[in-house]
Amino acid sequence: MINVDETGWRDRWLWIFVTATFIYFRVSLSRGSKVLVDVLGSTYDGILCVDRWGAYTKYHKGLMQICWAHLKRDFQWILDLGLKEKNIDAVVFAKKMRKLMGRLMGLWHKFKDETITRPELKDKSKKLRTSILKHLTVYKDSDDKAVRSLCRKLLKREDHLFTFIFYKGVEPTNNISERGLRPAVQWRKVCFGNRSDEGAVLTSRVLTATRTCWLQNRNPLEFLAGSITAFRFGYPAPSLSR
Repeated sequence: MINVDETGWRDRWLWIFVTATFIYFRVSLSRGSKVLVDVLGSTYDGILCVDRWGAYTKYHKGLMQICWAHLKRDFQWILDLGLKEKNIDAVVFAKKMRKLMGRLMGLWHKFKDETITRPELKDKSKKLRTSILKHLTVYKDSDDKAVRSLCRKLLKREDHLFTFIFYKGVEPTNNISERGLRPAVQWRKVCFGNRSDEGAVLTSRVLTATRTCWLQNRNPLEFLAGSITAFRFGYPAPSLSR
């Protein structure tokens, strides 16, 4: 299970790959699927939790989890636009989707709190999952372009909407990637990006080390200091592997 995301990095792109114990960063000139091939290989057998950016769907033909936090923003955008333009179709669609999503996430939080078990989560969410797909089907021919487009795209990816219900370690959102990226996004506001490939490698390595320490509840300054000391005196380097 890997959570993947990307964000702009001046004239490049900053990619993040998050596993249960390790975070890897890559600064690249590309936002395309070739970065995924470079990092994960020509094929990946695990599960990717991502947004609906085309590079992911082009690359990965296996199990995926589409981020519901991104979908929530899509529903809210359609609702706001529908209210502004007084488009009843858009308003009804978005309100119903937000309601169904809220109930689905409510079940998920009960599972996370160990109030219900995995088999109970699967059973109790069955009607909700059916209702969500039915609602998307009803509105796939909506007169509203935004509603029609979103419904058709999600129906094409319906197998990737509910992976978190069935597989251990999968979350319904890509929140961990966004949290992992946050310091880099803040850094981007005051730095000048990378003008060379060597600088891009340095940025990638520093972020990989410090954010992996964050994920592992370790002190990043101590790790960096220990790495430099080990290099200068020929000691064994500290490891991020867990």
